[in-house]
Amino acid sequence: MVHHLLRVPIRRVLLFVVGLSLSISGYAQTQPTAQLLPYTFTGQTAEVAPAGMAIHRFGTSSSTIPTSRTTSEGNGDLPYSTTSSAGGWLNAGTNGADGIGLLASGSNAAGAVVVSINTTGKQDVTVKWLCRVITSSSTNRDNSIALQYRIGQSGNFIDVGTTSTYSSAGKTAGDASSLFTEILPAAANDQPEVQVRWVYWESSEGLSGGRDRIAVDEIAINGAATGPDVTAPVISTRNPADNASNVSLGSSLVATFSENVVKGTGNITITLESASTDQVIDVADAAVVVVGNQVTISGVSLAYGEAYHVTIDAGAFADAAGNLFVGESDATLWNFTVVNDPGVPTLISSIQGTGESASSGTYTISGIVTAVFPNWSPAGFYVQEEDGEIDGDPLTSEAIYVVQDNPTVLVGDLVLVAGDVKEDGTAPSYGQAIITPTSVSVTSGGNALPAPVAISLPATSATYLERFEGMLVQYSGTLTVTDNYDLGSYGSIKLSQGGIVYQPTQLIDPNDVDPNGTTFSGKSNVTAINNLLEENALRTLILDDGRSVAPVVLPYVNSDNTLRIGSTVQDLTGILGYGYSAYRIQKLPDGHPLASTTSFTYAPRPTTVPAVGAATVKVASFNVLNYFNGDGLGGGFPTSRGAITEVEFNRQRAKIITAIGAIDADVVGLLEIENDGNDANSALADIVSGLNSLLGANTYAYITEPFAGSDAIRCAIIYKPAKVSPMGAALSSNNPVFNRPPLAQNFQIVSSAARTSSTVAFNYIINHFKSKGCGSASGLDADQNDGQGCYNSTRTQQSAELINFINTVKATSGNDYVISMGDYNAYYQEDPLDRLRNSNMMVLANSTDYSYQFGGQMGSLDHAVVSSELNSLVSGVAKWNINSVEPTYLSYKDGIDSGGSDQANPWSSTYSSDAFRSSDHDAVIVGLDFSEALPVELVAFQVDNQTKQVVINWETASETNNDHFSIEKSVDAIQFSEIGRVDASGDQSVAKQYQYIDTKPFAGLSYYRLVQVDLDGTRTVYRMKGVNRANTGSTFTLYPNPVQSELTISAVAKTQDTVYSYDLLNSTGQVLLKGSGLIGAIEASINAQIHRVDRGLYILKLYKKDEAQYLKFIKD
Repeated sequence: MVHHLLRVPIRRVLLFVVGLSLSISGYAQTQPTAQLLPYTFTGQTAEVAPAGMAIHRFGTSSSTIPTSRTTSEGNGDLPYSTTSSAGGWLNAGTNGADGIGLLASGSNAAGAVVVSINTTGKQDVTVKWLCRVITSSSTNRDNSIALQYRIGQSGNFIDVGTTSTYSSAGKTAGDASSLFTEILPAAANDQPEVQVRWVYWESSEGLSGGRDRIAVDEIAINGAATGPDVTAPVISTRNPADNASNVSLGSSLVATFSENVVKGTGNITITLESASTDQVIDVADAAVVVVGNQVTISGVSLAYGEAYHVTIDAGAFADAAGNLFVGESDATLWNFTVVNDPGVPTLISSIQGTGESASSGTYTISGIVTAVFPNWSPAGFYVQEEDGEIDGDPLTSEAIYVVQDNPTVLVGDLVLVAGDVKEDGTAPSYGQAIITPTSVSVTSGGNALPAPVAISLPATSATYLERFEGMLVQYSGTLTVTDNYDLGSYGSIKLSQGGIVYQPTQLIDPNDVDPNGTTFSGKSNVTAINNLLEENALRTLILDDGRSVAPVVLPYVNSDNTLRIGSTVQDLTGILGYGYSAYRIQKLPDGHPLASTTSFTYAPRPTTVPAVGAATVKVASFNVLNYFNGDGLGGGFPTSRGAITEVEFNRQRAKIITAIGAIDADVVGLLEIENDGNDANSALADIVSGLNSLLGANTYAYITEPFAGSDAIRCAIIYKPAKVSPMGAALSSNNPVFNRPPLAQNFQIVSSAARTSSTVAFNYIINHFKSKGCGSASGLDADQNDGQGCYNSTRTQQSAELINFINTVKATSGNDYVISMGDYNAYYQEDPLDRLRNSNMMVLANSTDYSYQFGGQMGSLDHAVVSSELNSLVSGVAKWNINSVEPTYLSYKDGIDSGGSDQANPWSSTYSSDAFRSSDHDAVIVGLDFSEALPVELVAFQVDNQTKQVVINWETASETNNDHFSIEKSVDAIQFSEIGRVDASGDQSVAKQYQYIDTKPFAGLSYYRLVQVDLDGTRTVYRMKGVNRANTGSTFTLYPNPVQSELTISAVAKTQDTVYSYDLLNSTGQVLLKGSGLIGAIEASINAQIHRVDRGLYILKLYKKDEAQYLKFIKD
C-alpha cells in the first residue's frame, strides 16, 4: 500500500470543444468517389482523406452541432487539424490506432465521416467498424455516434440499426474499442453509389466546456454476390496473427473466415520449425470447433521460445453453397513464436512481503486468475497463489494485480506471468502492488478458485488489510451501509461493522468527559474524540465497482433505485484492492462464480411522517436546499445557488412541496430559501403558493421578515392561520455576528384543543448558524483540531447572541414559552449547543438521532431547542430521515453531486416527485401539548414603570390549589431572584386582581416574571415583562465590549471616591469573584483574573446599601 493523490472528479467523455475561431471561406462539401467492394480502412497518416472518404460538418459554429441523431446532410468539409487540441479532423494517433479522429470547435462543427461505395452485383452489404475515445476532456458533456446510409449523393440519410450507437459517456482516452457490425437494408443492394456515414450528436445539450475527440477506425465493407454464390471462403484474420511473438503457451488457434463455414475433410498441420516436426489434427476432431465464420483449434502442444507455422488442407472447410476452401499450403501465411520460458516462478507472497510495499523488480509468477476487469483503468486481472502454494505467513498477501489491456484470460485459468513489479503512488500502480507483464501464458483452464480468505473488522490497525491485498476475501457476517455519497459518481459505498458510523462530536463532548456537561470552551476531552475517529476508520471499508467514473448501471440498488444508509450487506465477498488512498473490496463482475455470495438487505423508507405524541400544535424546521425560483415568472435561470434550469427548479419544487405537505405542521421554519423579499414573485411566496395548491387555498401563510440579513439565503416562517395566529410583529436580530439572522414570531393558538385560556401562546424562532466550511477562517475560527470544524468560535458567539435575542423575544412577547429550531451547524455535543444548555435551554432528541451525513459519518446539525418553561409541554420530537440517508443522485438535479462538479446523471428514471432526497438535511418535527389545564387561568399581567418604583398588576379568572404567587426579577432574563410573595386564595372561580410594588428597582434594563406555586409546592412560570429605567444614581459603563484581556469601568466623577461592593457572575448566576473597594481597585482586581475565564456572557454587579447596577459584557 502506498498513499497517493485523492480521486479526481469523474469525467463524462464527449467530443471536445475549444475556443478556436476558423474562417470557413473556400470550404466546400466533397462527394467522395464510389469504391468497389470490398472496401477497407485501417489507418490514416496523411492530411488528405483516403479514396472514397470525406469528412463533413453541419455548420460554422458549435451551436450547429446536432443534439439528436440527425439525418440531414452536411453543408461543408471539415478541415484537417494540425494539433490534437484544435477543431477539425486528424489521424487519431496512438490512442486511436490512426483512425479518423473528430473534434468540434467554433466554426469547425464536426459532423460525419462519409464513405461512398459501389454495390453493383452485391447484396447483404455488411459494414464493420470500431469506435474509441482518443483525447478526453474533464468537462461534463456526452456525445454519441452511429451509422446511416443513403442512395446516391443527395437527400437525407437513413438510420441503420438501433444497437450500434457509440457513446463517450464513462470512457477515457485509450479505453477499449467498441466493435460494431451492421447489414445495410436491401435498398442498398446492387447500386452504383451508396453513401454510408458515421454521424455524431451531442446528447448532453446545454452544458458548456470541452468535448472529447472520438475516432472511427477499422472500417470493413463487403457484400455477397447477387447471383449464385461461387466464391470460396477465405481466411480474413488469424489469432495469433501472422508473425506474432510472445504467444501464450496454452493458446488456442483461431481462424476467422470471410463467411460462415462448415467442416469438410482434411487436416490442420502445426509445424515446429526448429525440428520440422508436425502436429496433424483432423478437422473432424473435437478439438476443432466451428461457430459461424470462426474456427477454433484447441489443445495444441506448444513449447516455450519455439516458432511454428500453420497450414490447412484444401477442402477442410466449405461455405453454405458448397464452395470449398482452397487451403493454405504456404508456410509463410501463418507464423508465430511462443513466449520464452519465463523461468521458475517466484511465490507472490515473497514479492508482497510483510511490509506496506511489494518488492520491485522483474519476476515470474504463477497462480489462478480470480477476477478479470477488462473495463478498468488500468485494465487487467488478479492472480492468486493456488491453495497448495500458500506460504503460511499470515502477514503476506498471496495475490497481485496484472495490468493488461484487453485481457483474454478467464477466471479459473492457471497462468504464468512474467513482468515488472511495482507498488507506488504513480500510474498504473496507484498504491497497489501490480505486475506489468512481458508475457502471459495460460497453463490450464477451469481450475478451482482459491478459497476466500476471512477478514475481520474492526481492523487491528490502519495497515491490517495490507496482508490481504489483491486476494479473494470474505467478511462473514453483517456490515452496514454507512456512506452512499459516491454511489452515483464512482459506484462505491462505505460499509461498517457494528452499525452506522457517527460523527465523534455527535456522541462525545470536546470539553466534558461527562456527556451531560455544558462547558463550551476548552479541549480537555479531545483525545476521546480522536480515539473514536480512529475507531470509526478501523471498522469501515469501501465496496467499489472498480472504476473511477459513473457506473453505466447503478450497482447495489433496489427497485426504488436507492440504497439507504442503514441497509446491510451479508457475507461480503470480493477482491481486496487498494486505490485512491484506501483499501477497497472490489465487486466481483456479474457471472463470477462467487458473485452471488454477497447479498443486500435494504433499509425500508419511512413512508409515513413520524408521530410526535398527542400534540396540540406541531412545529417543524425544513432545509429547502437553496430554493431559488429565478425571477418568479419562469425565467431567471440559472440561479446563483439553486436550480440551473426551470426544469430543474420544477422538479425541486415538486419534491419539497410533497415533503412539507406530508409533514403537515402548523408552523414550519424554512432554511436556505432565496433572500429575495416577500412579494408575490419571491421564493417564499412561491413555496406557499405550491403548498396551498396541494393542500387547499389559504392552508399556509408566511411571516414578513423585518431584517433578512446580507446572505443570498435567509430564514423564513410559514404557518397555518387556522391553527395559530401571529401576535405582534416578527423580530429579527440585527447583530452582525449573524449573516442569516434568526427570525422569531409569537403565535397564539386558535385551536379549541388548547388550554382553556384564550391567550395560550408560544414563541417560534428559526436559525441558520455559520457553516463548518473553512474558507477564509483564521484565528479562533480556524480548525482547532477538536472535531468541531471551522468557525466554531463564531457559532458559539452566535449561540450567546441567540440567548440575548431569546430574552428580547421573551420580554417583548411577555411569554417564556420558546422553541428555537434550525440548522445550528453543530453536532449534538459541540460548543454552540452547550452554550445554549448552559443558559437553561433544552436541546431535544438524543445523541443517536441524525439529520445529516458528511464524510461517511452521521450526525445532527439540525435541532429543536426549547426554554425550560416549555420543555414539560413537549409531546414528542422526531427527525424524518428522508434525505440524509438517501443517495445524492435521487435529487432534483440533472447532475450527480460529486463534491465539486456537476456530473451528468445518466439515469433519468431515478427522479421521482416524492419526498425522498428533497434536500440534504432531514426535517425536525416537534409536538407541543397545551391541552392540560393550568392551576391558574391568568388573563392579565402588567408591569408599570413609575418614577421611584415598579408596580406589577395581574388578574386571574380562576384558581385551583393555589398557595401563593412569587414575583421574580432578573437583569439578563436568565437568572431570576425572588423579590416578593403575594398570598393566593386557594380555589376560586371568579376574577381576582393582585398587585406587588418593587420599591428598589434596578437601573437600566431588568425583567419581572410571575411564578404561581401550588399547595404542594409545584411551580408554574407565567409571564415575563421587561422595563428599562434611566440611571438615577451612580452611572457606570464598560468597554471594550466584547473584551479580550482588559476591561475598563467608566464612572462619573462623584463615584470615583466611593467604596462599592462587587460580584462577577457568569451566565448561570454563579459568583466567580467578589469583593469591595474603589472603582479603580475593582477594575484592577477583575483584570487580574479576566484572562482565566472562558469566553461567554458575564454580569458585573456593583452595589452599596440600597443601590445596585448590573453591567453585562462578553468575554471573547
